[in-house]
Amino acid sequence: MSTMQNTTANEPARKAKPEEYDLVILGGGTGGTIAAWTFAGQGQRVAVIERKYVGGSCPNIACLPSKNVIHSAKVASYFRLSEAFGIVMKLLAAVVLTVATAFAQTSDRLPVTDAEKIADALRAGPAFITKDATLLDWPAAPGGAYRVLRRGSNEWTCLPSIPGYPHDEPGCFDPVFLQWMQDSLAGRTPHIDRIGISYMYSGAWAKSGKGGEEFHVGPHLMIVSPNQDDFQGFNRDPSNGMPYVTHLPNRTELYLVMPVREWNEQHVHE
Repeated sequence: MSTMQNTTANEPARKAKPEEYDLVILGGGTGGTIAAWTFAGQGQRVAVIERKYVGGSCPNIACLPSKNVIHSAKVASYFRLSEAFGIVMKLLAAVVLTVATAFAQTSDRLPVTDAEKIADALRAGPAFITKDATLLDWPAAPGGAYRVLRRGSNEWTCLPSIPGYPHDEPGCFDPVFLQWMQDSLAGRTPHIDRIGISYMYSGAWAKSGKGGEEFHVGPHLMIVSPNQDDFQGFNRDPSNGMPYVTHLPNRTELYLVMPVREWNEQHVHE
């Protein structure tokens, strides 16, 4: 014990370099994250402290998971009482299997018509954003003009899946993230003066840092910053369920991806 104390006493004191913030928010629920985005968008330096669930308990362990459990229990009870409704169990099972198979085959089908593209874009974010967002279609060629599918009244823009991508990955973007993305995809170096936010409620596909296996990340937020140093030292493996940094194809500028629920291995092949 005394040896440890002497060793500690002889070591030079290590002082952590303090960081200064204009605002520190305790809790990363809906209110905390929206407040952080709002103040950060006004140029303030904001930190959010969250113990476990980014986005709050509702999308992680409360409202949404509970509704799924209740609905699943109700469906199971219908199965047990199917004959009372005049439905033969074998027929019901065949119908469910057919629907499940069709969903598996079409769940990643890319939208083609304008109506399909609008519906796809509206799946990308929360309703309080998508209901008044402008909906755009991707340009026919890199650097081309984006076509308006529906004009909105707020500052957000939602787009359907990118043509040519193997998976359906719609997204909603604030003005900063949209400009950053448009410049990057057009081959221009993006220049932004504050952070930008994006939603991808339908998730996206990524490759593991170990082995390169493809898997579904799940619903997440994305953040871009004018200071690339903000992202140095972050996790770069999306397969461990933690926030990670990545970049667009053929670009080097990093952005942060923040999953809003823990990664579940059973969703790999959904």
